[in-house]
Amino acid sequence: MKLIKFLFVLLVSTSIYGQVKIGDNPNTIDTSSLLELESSTKTFVLTRVSSAEMNAIIPLNGALVYNTDEKCIYQYNGTWENLCNTDNQKLSFDATTNILSLENGGTVDLSVYLDNTDDQALTLNGNILTLEDGGTVDLTGYLDNTDDQKITDFSLNGTILTLTLENGNTQTLDIASINTDDQKITLNGNTLTLEDGGTVDLTGYLD
Repeated sequence: MKLIKFLFVLLVSTSIYGQVKIGDNPNTIDTSSLLELESSTKTFVLTRVSSAEMNAIIPLNGALVYNTDEKCIYQYNGTWENLCNTDNQKLSFDATTNILSLENGGTVDLSVYLDNTDDQALTLNGNILTLEDGGTVDLTGYLDNTDDQKITDFSLNGTILTLTLENGNTQTLDIASINTDDQKITLNGNTLTLEDGGTVDLTGYLD
């Protein structure tokens, strides 16, 4: 009989005041609380469901469950959203200061993890670039030392031979060391032929 009276009083008080306090100090409830839990020895446990069970529920927005498969609390807001380990912030990086910045203002200085200095002497032998520490880089694939152009015209002024290349550029060559007599010169491709039959291959002088 006492239990019935207690339940009746609880129902009446709930319907009148619209507030429920469960746990310690049941007679003390904040004026802004609809439902208030208080305990130093007991906890509030959310509905525990598997992923399949959770996805089968379409509740009101704001509903909460504990997903036993993911071991995380999910909130429903049109879809179920994982509330664990979510921090969708944009990142920006300042290459000058090595500072990584988070959207909410947090920063991380990466300077101690970055080593952008490598003061080594460089030597070049042919197309091989050699670093002081012994490392090498083959530049062959990046260099094009050939320029197979036709010679479209040439002129001779004293010992200076001027060649006009296919692309319109000109190259000059001092032939004083080979032009010791007055001979006619003819040009066939990159080969310069003297009247007496002597020839000079100009390929190495063309770029």
